[in-house]
Amino acid sequence: MGRDSCCWRWRTQESRYVVAAGENTGFHFLEIAMRPVIEKKIKEFGFEDRIVNHGNLKQQDLAILYRSCKISFLPSVLEVFSASTIESMYFQLPTVATNLSFNTEVFADSCLYYTPKNFKGAASQIVKAVTDEKLRSELCDKMKKQLLRFNSFEKYFNDTVDFLIEVGSGKHQ
Repeated sequence: MGRDSCCWRWRTQESRYVVAAGENTGFHFLEIAMRPVIEKKIKEFGFEDRIVNHGNLKQQDLAILYRSCKISFLPSVLEVFSASTIESMYFQLPTVATNLSFNTEVFADSCLYYTPKNFKGAASQIVKAVTDEKLRSELCDKMKKQLLRFNSFEKYFNDTVDFLIEVGSGKHQ
């Protein structure tokens, strides 16, 4: 698909990895600006042996990481479009995300939501997504149905990229 992603991965106490990934477009400057802050916090908390910054990944490499995850956590508060929502559903990852329109329009009821910047709410939903097997199964079933709205992952992704290219070239003014 040709899209690169910036990816961070960290290990929980149970040695499971959590992956944080974001498109290497648009708000990439934030990842660059925040990298020193994030790395300082990692060192302060003594998590150097648990967190790996994978840097930019090709789509096929990102897919390998998605397949190794148990959940997807999308804490974004400012998005217009993120392939991470569709990718999370495509890889059947129970997802915890902010309850903002760019998430609710895509996920509908196939996601666990929390109020942005409500860290306790996010943590509570993450615990549910990781530990409640019945809920995980229900969310995955809902994701399968929700994905049907987008026909195929590849077609939806390509249609979106084509539209964004058109907008960028001024065809939709």
